[in-house]
Order: sequence, then C-alpha cells, then structure tokens
Amino acid sequence: MAFHLSQEARAGLSEFRIPADFGKRLFEFQTAAVKIAAHHLNKRGGVIIGDVVGLGKTLMASAVARIFEDDQGLETLIICPKNLVPMWEDYRERYRLRARVLSISRATKELPKLRRYRVVLIDESHNLRNREGKRYRAIQEYVRENESRCILLSATPYNKTYLDLSNQLRLFVPEDKDLGIRPEVRLRELGETEFIRRHQCPLRSLAAFEKSEHADDWRELMRLYPVRRTRGFIKDNYAATDTQTGRKYLTFEDGTRSYFPGRVPKTVKFKIDDCNAADQYARLYAPPVVDTINALSPPYNPPASRGRQESRSIRSGETYLSVLRQFPASGKTLNQPSDGVRYACQTRK
Repeated sequence: MAFHLSQEARAGLSEFRIPADFGKRLFEFQTAAVKIAAHHLNKRGGVIIGDVVGLGKTLMASAVARIFEDDQGLETLIICPKNLVPMWEDYRERYRLRARVLSISRATKELPKLRRYRVVLIDESHNLRNREGKRYRAIQEYVRENESRCILLSATPYNKTYLDLSNQLRLFVPEDKDLGIRPEVRLRELGETEFIRRHQCPLRSLAAFEKSEHADDWRELMRLYPVRRTRGFIKDNYAATDTQTGRKYLTFEDGTRSYFPGRVPKTVKFKIDDCNAADQYARLYAPPVVDTINALSPPYNPPASRGRQESRSIRSGETYLSVLRQFPASGKTLNQPSDGVRYACQTRK
C-alpha cells in the first residue's frame, strides 16, 4: 500500500501546476495536497480533502477548483452550510473563481432547475452521511445527471461507521462501478462464491466494500480518494526547526513564522461538596449514576443492527437522565473518603 500511496502522490505532484493567483499563499504541505487532490479529481471524478481542522482545506479546495477552471474551463458549484456562504463568496471573489455559492438548505429546491456545473464542491460533506435524506438525493442526482466531478471537504469524514465514508463517496461513485480493487479480507473470510451468493454485487465495487467491516479493506479503498494529514504529520514532514529554541514552525509568504504550540498538561483542581445536594459534580458521581453507567455495554454497531443499537442508546440515555432527575429528590448526599470511594453519608428526612 505504501508503494501505491507514493505512486499516487508522485503522479499528482508532477501532473498539475498551482495557479499564479495563489502565489506563495500556500504552504508546501498545502501545495502537495492540492496537486494530489487534483490528480484524484481528474482520474476518479472525485476527492475527499480530509485534513484535520486548521490546515487550510478551504484554500486548498479553492486552488483545486481554479486548476480545473484554468486547465479545462470548468465552472464550480459550491454547496456549503448557510453560515459559510459569506466566506465562500469572499473566496470566490478573491481567487477569481467562476463559481456559484449555494446554501445546502436550498439544495432540494434549487438543484433540479440549476444549470450545469462540471465541478461540485461540497463543504462539511460529513453532513451528507444519510443517503435516504432529501438533500442527499438532490445532490447525488444533480452530480449524476451533469456528470460533475466532486470535491468534498470534511475534517471528520468518518464518524460512527464505515458507511459514513461510503455514503459520501456514493455522491459521485456509482455503487456498481468497477474500482479496480476488492475487499480482500472479507473475500478470504467468506470465499468469493459465498460472497456473491450472499450479497449479489460486483466484487470490485463500492457496494462490495460496504459488506466488509475490516479496517484493512477500508484502508485499501480510502487510498483512492482522500487526502488527509494530521497536524503531527505536517509538523514532522514539512516544518522547519528553530535552531535556538528547537521549536517547529512554518513560514508565511511575508516571512513571519507560525510556531506549532507545545502542549503542556496542567492539573486543574476543584472542590466537590459531596454533602450538598445542589452540587452538580457530586450528583454526577453519585452511586446511582456511576452504577448505571458501569452497567452500560459498549455499543457494537454493524450496519445490520444500527437501528437496534440506536434504540438501546436512547433507552440508556433516558435511564441516565432519569437517575439525575431522581437523585436530588431522594434526599441522599455523598461523601468522599481519602481512598476516593464514594458512598451515602446521610439521609435527610
């Protein structure tokens, strides 16, 4: 896999040029991400820019859109949450994008009658995990009918299950499209004949990967579409070192330095009055609450049992809230011995 990843990266780095408008505004790690993302978009029709918060996904996505505008004459439709519309309109003007910005809340109403945009950029794409939703279907249908390429932005593309990822990919990847790879771990587990008999889908398709719960299968799939780096990766591979302090930093276009913050753990102490029924922290650690939490089972949430697990989570949450509501009325207060064990110290009548 490492070979394939490096091969993809080299192809992207040599294939595209950064538009002059962006000049030196991109850090080296952002320039690399833009070129690799452009490679994915050109080769596979879509890309997920999934860097963690604060690494400049908006700027990188704008650069990718400009590459396809300059090189192929493609215009961009930007779909984003309503509160991000002003920001994207500012980026559109600043970087001279031939683009329209559309609030996702208007997608259902506007997309059916909207003219063709060959690039669709979706900010906060993790909001489109439910493929049964009206907005999801409207966007998916627009992308399919107009043969649009997709740039998805999300710092949290994966939330609960692997289906979070595949549902975002389904916006531009047909479920039966030949991806060129298969969920090998799942196939070895079941055997090809049994897999086909049970699931009735092409082996090299997105639908086939959705039948696997193995991380290795999903890692193999994810090497095709995402560009995702952590702050630690940037620090280790792109940052310079201050020779005097030893701290890591990046250099802005005006020459100023931005140092990576050092994490210094500190202990914060506060008092808990176990015998005060109004003390919310004492209530939180009361035996009924602790016992209820300890009795909960860690959720195992495969796709087939998702509804059942969500129902159980709701019931558990209701139990938790009922305990909190009942505790003040019980008249019980708590004390905290030196060994940290909490117990009822008295009962007021």
